[in-house]
Amino acid sequence: MRKKHPEWSGSAIERRFQMIEALIDDTVVAPDGDYDFSGTDSGDFHVHAAAVAGNVHYILTDNRPVHFTSRPDEEQYEIIKSDDFFNLVADSNQPGFIDAVAGQFEYYSQPGVVKDPLHVALHRAGCPNFAKRVKLALRQIALQQ
Repeated sequence: MRKKHPEWSGSAIERRFQMIEALIDDTVVAPDGDYDFSGTDSGDFHVHAAAVAGNVHYILTDNRPVHFTSRPDEEQYEIIKSDDFFNLVADSNQPGFIDAVAGQFEYYSQPGVVKDPLHVALHRAGCPNFAKRVKLALRQIALQQ
């Protein structure tokens, strides 16, 4: 943060960290042990170790599964991409999804706030299927107004 915003005061940085901490339900400290890492990206060892130590069911990432493990069928976790995750969330609560899209539509409709429409930004962010779903929801919302 300091590199991106060198003009921010210490209290502004501290406040940002407090806001982040308030969003975190749990932290996982992986104890010393053998985590049988078979991934190709040693920089992702800590993610694999935390997933195993925390007994998680999913790792949400757009990295390739092979970065974490060469044996995905043997792991306790499933690697899920953001596009699939957002669609799963939308499937689980369609009314909530429509409400969320409506709220984002209001934000994205403000002149000068953002460059691209919501569905375009989602597609560019690597969520093409969710972007299509949002575009359909935006049409539905527009017809209701």
